[in-house]
Amino acid sequence: MEDIWEMISGYEEKMKSNGFFEANRADQRLNWMHEHIRFLLETKFYQNPLIKGSIEAAKTGIQEGTTSAIAKARELVDLFIKKVNDE
Repeated sequence: MEDIWEMISGYEEKMKSNGFFEANRADQRLNWMHEHIRFLLETKFYQNPLIKGSIEAAKTGIQEGTTSAIAKARELVDLFIKKVNDE
């Protein structure tokens, strides 16, 4: 077990000394921010009462193939953006 820990510590030290560790950590921080933005936007989008109702109303048409899922998605996002801009 000690050998494994020594190997891990050696690897960590090497990554820190060549700058990879900090560069990678910086990229991770940016990725975490972007992931959280996506999460927050998705949560706000699906919790919006207007969007909830519009999704519910569109389900049948999308399932039957009479409404384009892609066109409806674009319409819903545009509706959400308009709602946010109007507030």
